[in-house]
Amino acid sequence: MAIKVIQWATGTIGTAALKEVIRHADTELVGLRVYNPDKSGVDAGDLCGMPKTGIKATTSTAEILKLDADVVLHMPKAYGVLGECVDDICAILESGKDVISIAYCVEPSIQKEGIDTRIAAACKKGNSTYHGTGIDPGYVCDRLPAALTCCSREVDHIRMHEAADISYHPNSDFMVPLLGFGMAPEQLQLAKPTDGLLYMLKFFPEAIASLCRLLHVPLDRVEADPLTVIPATNDLQLTSGLIKRGTMAGCIWKFRGYRPGDKEPFVTHQWSWYVEKDLPGMPKCDGRYTIYLDIFGRPQLNMVLDFTDPEDAIWMPTGMAAFRMIPEVTAAPAGILYPTISGAWRPGLL
Repeated sequence: MAIKVIQWATGTIGTAALKEVIRHADTELVGLRVYNPDKSGVDAGDLCGMPKTGIKATTSTAEILKLDADVVLHMPKAYGVLGECVDDICAILESGKDVISIAYCVEPSIQKEGIDTRIAAACKKGNSTYHGTGIDPGYVCDRLPAALTCCSREVDHIRMHEAADISYHPNSDFMVPLLGFGMAPEQLQLAKPTDGLLYMLKFFPEAIASLCRLLHVPLDRVEADPLTVIPATNDLQLTSGLIKRGTMAGCIWKFRGYRPGDKEPFVTHQWSWYVEKDLPGMPKCDGRYTIYLDIFGRPQLNMVLDFTDPEDAIWMPTGMAAFRMIPEVTAAPAGILYPTISGAWRPGLL
């Protein structure tokens, strides 16, 4: 029997997931939540270039909550609406539907607002399961390096560096409010964060916490380096809009995770994104999405992972990471489902 799925939102990632839900015989699309009123009433297939499904998009959360479904693929924009995002997740869970979210809470235990308690209570009320996923934060930051440590006798430091040329991304709402491209450098100060910066500061540390949990390593704190902003050397006309000279065309985020008592970080995560080729101080990706993983210890492990695709090497894989979790989440007991890794290194064997 096919798993009944609701797709929540049809941005770049949501559209990729929607195509997969429609395409697979093991999943049945039963509902589609959108935010753009122009999409309301449109057939799901028409919104993603697939055959008609008979399922019409709706902007009504109330209509979605009334539907009979097994799981919701929750993929809205979360920046600027963090509180609304958690409210929606809890409402879905309380209605008896499992939730797989790429937008928030890969590791809700690290959030200070009691979000994990809220989500756990909603799961209990609805006898439902919650799982936060994504490819980043998510798989490339926690599960992949954790899996590689199965070869390790000792682990002293884990370093992940993501490098991405995202000049082709079409969504201006994603590029500017969230990532900050095209904004003046003085607008991008961590001391007075925009909604997009606040999202990064809340969400990215979860990846370090998730990795430490997988390795059974206690985490004392996560520190963020000042954001490095690299201005455009020329005006850039991108698919998403105009990036003016002197505004942000590249950025570097770096977070460090420390164990109790450590002076040096146990985990370092860095993200380098740009939209102008040959930008000083940025790695050369040339349209690729590249992950550099270094595990220092015995033995030392070094890996370079390139995602390549003629259309979309970043956002489609993110949607797939959520879609692939559907069987595991729907089979799991009620509660928050954290990812697990078999045979990963840990400080003690038991």
